[in-house]
Amino acid sequence: MEAIPKSPVMQHRQDTLEQVRKMFDLDKPGQIDQAIDILKEWARKQPHFINKEFDRVYLEGYIIRAKGSVEKAKERLDSMCMLRTTFSHFYKATKANELKNTKTILEFVLPKQTKDYCTVYFLKNHEYNFGDAFLLNYFRRAAIYVDYLCKYDYNAGMIYVIDVTDTDLLKNMTALTSPFVRQSLLVFFKAYGARVRGLHILTNSKLVESIMNVLKPLLGDKVDRLLVHRNQESLFEHVDKDLMPAEYGGKEEPMHVLAEKMMDFLSTDEVMKYIEELNEHTVDTKIKPIPEEHNEYLGVSGSFRTLAVD
Repeated sequence: MEAIPKSPVMQHRQDTLEQVRKMFDLDKPGQIDQAIDILKEWARKQPHFINKEFDRVYLEGYIIRAKGSVEKAKERLDSMCMLRTTFSHFYKATKANELKNTKTILEFVLPKQTKDYCTVYFLKNHEYNFGDAFLLNYFRRAAIYVDYLCKYDYNAGMIYVIDVTDTDLLKNMTALTSPFVRQSLLVFFKAYGARVRGLHILTNSKLVESIMNVLKPLLGDKVDRLLVHRNQESLFEHVDKDLMPAEYGGKEEPMHVLAEKMMDFLSTDEVMKYIEELNEHTVDTKIKPIPEEHNEYLGVSGSFRTLAVD
């Protein structure tokens, strides 16, 4: 592609496309197109793929998140198609702003990238009761966010800022054992291939250690990227304050405005058509059965296994 697809909720740096490709040795003329051609031809030969045709922009995102490795991109693309089959309850062509009971979580990507071409995902939670119905609708919305990032974002990595200062963690610790939580993490890390450059949790609660104990096994040897901040100033040592919403002293619009703009765009006909097309990328389980690993995430209680985090 010659340019990153435009989105009304994100402004990439002028040289993002060029510099990110360069980071992964894909900046020479024709190099990225050759990699996409290989991945596209491989997809066409997969007998278990129901829909074998993929958009080139979508495939380039998989190659970039795999740091230029076409083989790793193949593995993740296969996982995504399998997960759309296994966890079909997440993949519904529903407008993000119509999912009930999710507006207590303000969720969006910050409009501007960091100086090193990272995209910052921001979440502020006000919910005090994470029941299964709430979690299911929330993760349906999260799946739409992931699909949005696959097409409209281009980055050298993701930084996550999660503000739970207004959350009663004690009342909601049981939510961490929900199968929906385990399933969504499998989607985000294994299939989407999120490159986690930083995971920042803002809270004053002493119970945050319990959350840390859940997340640490997932991050494996990248656990040093998980940081807890007791105040905003500590957070700003890692994320430029100017990029933040107005409530945090930043130069961006207030949180509710950013979240509404994000949900409104994710509910447009353009995005809905794109989501519907992606949801056709499932697998024939008679040809390739559901992996045992996925069955473990369908509701059987157990500990989290380590997922590969770049």
